[in-house]
Amino acid sequence: MKPDPGTRLPPSLLRKWLRRLLWSGFWLLLVLVIFHRPILRFALQRGAPVFAKSGGMNLEWDVGGTVVGGVDIRNVQLTGDSKAPLQKLTAARLRSDYSLWRLLRQGVGRFMDDMVLEDVDLVLDTTKFAAALKEEPSPPPKIILPKLRLQNVNARIILADGEVVVRGLNFTLIPDAAGELEFQELLVPGNLPPLRNVSGTTHAESAKFTLKSMNLLPDLKVEELSVDLSEMEKRRLSFSAALTVPGGSYPESFTAGAGGQRVAMGNGEVKISGSLEGLGKSLSVSASAVFTKLTPDTIRYWVRLSPEVSWSVPVLNLTVNGPVAKPRQLHVEASLDRSGIAAGNVKLDSVKLNASLEHGVINLHLATGDQQIKVMATAQLPESWQDVAQTELNAEADVNIPNVAGLFINDPPLTGRLEGKLNARLAGGAFVVAQANLTGSHWLVQGVPVGTLELRASSDGKMVKVEKVKALLDPQNTVEATATLGFDAAQPVV
Repeated sequence: MKPDPGTRLPPSLLRKWLRRLLWSGFWLLLVLVIFHRPILRFALQRGAPVFAKSGGMNLEWDVGGTVVGGVDIRNVQLTGDSKAPLQKLTAARLRSDYSLWRLLRQGVGRFMDDMVLEDVDLVLDTTKFAAALKEEPSPPPKIILPKLRLQNVNARIILADGEVVVRGLNFTLIPDAAGELEFQELLVPGNLPPLRNVSGTTHAESAKFTLKSMNLLPDLKVEELSVDLSEMEKRRLSFSAALTVPGGSYPESFTAGAGGQRVAMGNGEVKISGSLEGLGKSLSVSASAVFTKLTPDTIRYWVRLSPEVSWSVPVLNLTVNGPVAKPRQLHVEASLDRSGIAAGNVKLDSVKLNASLEHGVINLHLATGDQQIKVMATAQLPESWQDVAQTELNAEADVNIPNVAGLFINDPPLTGRLEGKLNARLAGGAFVVAQANLTGSHWLVQGVPVGTLELRASSDGKMVKVEKVKALLDPQNTVEATATLGFDAAQPVV
């Protein structure tokens, strides 16, 4: 006979089952308290590889430590499949001390106390992040920098336009104390030179990281670089930098009017400050920079320039605001005053430049001092930086030079007035079309007087056509000529 479902168990039977349940819970809790470390280590040792495999990666490691307050992992071997951004990670040791209680109360950005990585080899393909991320990543957590030590780290980071390679990196970060940064070699894409045997000091305070006294090259030094991560949860970081760049020299005629001599300018300086916003999303920048005492020697490591050209820039101011990846939405302003340019025996003194980028349109205004040359140029940038090389630039110059002798550093071959207009259109760094209409008066060419001079010429980059050269020597004598000069290919501007 089946019992009635509505019939209650007698109190003695309930007490019996309750005692059994309490005793079972007690013994289970006792087992966990006594054996929690090996149990947690076993779960991490076995569970993490299964989780990694679900993400297309194969993981092998030996787990040690309490797991509750820290881990000490050795012999890490992590490899990813062809779709994984993390292609390879090996490490002799990965040790970390942390507080799970702080993790629960304050989040992942503040629970770490100490981390050590030894003998690391990393290969990371950033081009595969877009495919791996199914949705927009969450904002970074609010962080406090922990004690960190990296020893003998080697990494290859694959970017869309090349690779970043780091060899022999040692890095120590200690809150409220001095640490160190050194690496044997750093290679980056582009024309930048390799950096070798670099060292500097580090300092951490709360969420602010500072790097000081780092000699990147024999005469290029980072005096101080600071990054403030206190607003990471808002996808924002602030930065500032002060660099000393190699000194150079410039023709004395830029300032004193004398010829042939060169003046040492002393070491240049670069000071930068600003912020990055939209970390993990669409990155925007708001920054300002001041460059002082710039010469070709100052930037010879970064930009290839003709050795025939000399120039000096006492002060250059630059501001940049807007999304980094979208040139048509960037706002840029640049200005310099009292610069000088010399090529061979020809010079321009007291050059003033104002340039701006707004809504994808570049506007440039350049004017000189006594030579009275004014240049205006405009260009429409494309939607993507990848297409900038093909951007067309239209330039127009008004020339009104009282005496061309002022254009020469030494022994001017001619004197006299020159005025007129120059027009040019450039694309891909070369002339597409250029036109010149100039007139001169009261000229003296190698001691020969010329009353007036007319010049009309044009070029398509591959051929220069002198349509008219007419010189009035005196009321009875006139010389007139035309000429054509061809090139095998379009001539670059620089």
